[in-house]
Amino acid sequence: LSFIFFVLFFLSNLTLILNDVGLYLNGSEHIYLKKEVYTAMRWLKESSREDSVVFSSYRTGNLLFAFSTRQVYLGHGHITANFEEKSAKAEKFFKDSNDKEKLSFLRENKIDYIFWGPREREEAHFNPEEKDYFEKVFENNSVSIYQFNN
Repeated sequence: LSFIFFVLFFLSNLTLILNDVGLYLNGSEHIYLKKEVYTAMRWLKESSREDSVVFSSYRTGNLLFAFSTRQVYLGHGHITANFEEKSAKAEKFFKDSNDKEKLSFLRENKIDYIFWGPREREEAHFNPEEKDYFEKVFENNSVSIYQFNN
């Protein structure tokens, strides 16, 4: 009985380790951040006010809070108030091209920065570079951060 327990216990740990090695070797974005994304998140921590609010995609927001220690509009579902409503509004923001509605959304939610990384580019139907109400304050090969000018 103890032999069977040992074999099963060992195999389950081996499976977990092999899975983690596979995720690492494949550079899974679900598990590992690109260096440029991490650098941008750290820039926010060092260069923005502590009470700043950052808007990003849901998946970026999950990690953004941890590395920037800034409030995110949309993050982990269990700690984001009104998660379903905010998720729908964020999706609409990325897909909508109406500047008037975008400005209203940004003002109502007191958004200070937009984190514009690979995930946000995939989801959005607009380019913040073309909007006069955003000012680029950070850029690297993968991420731009825009400050919202009220």
